[in-house]
Amino acid sequence: MALHKDLISGLALILLSAGGGLSVAQLPDPDATELVGTASMPKAALIALAVCGVLLIIQGYCRRTDKEGTSYNINLKAVAFFAFYVLYMIAMVWVGDFLSSASWIDLTYNGGFVITTILYLLAALPLLGRRKPVEIVAVAVLTTGLLAVVFAGFFNILLP
Repeated sequence: MALHKDLISGLALILLSAGGGLSVAQLPDPDATELVGTASMPKAALIALAVCGVLLIIQGYCRRTDKEGTSYNINLKAVAFFAFYVLYMIAMVWVGDFLSSASWIDLTYNGGFVITTILYLLAALPLLGRRKPVEIVAVAVLTTGLLAVVFAGFFNILLP
């Protein structure tokens, strides 16, 4: 009996959420005066991810086949895009650290996020099929600006 792709994907999601859970467990608990703390949102997202993993496992179990030699096609474009996303996350932290230590520029907070997110979206949107330059630039700038304002202004979270 061959394993269905959904079974493997669900297991991968559960493993990712477990790894994230280990990281989130190191965050401080909320004070007695707070209803939610810094770990509340990541915990909720990881629980939702794990539930989606369980649903994929159930779906994959229901769709399993008795055929031998089921091939698992790997979408190279998806793998490359994921690698590009990981590179963006690493670059965001690196650029943020660089800007916070640079004395010649006053972008100590959100600078790395703003610069790398705009560049990431300018490169990612054409890869995802967008072709209008005005649309690409507008989405990159407006989305980045909105996220920076929401995180810094509303949530009081300083991004790299």
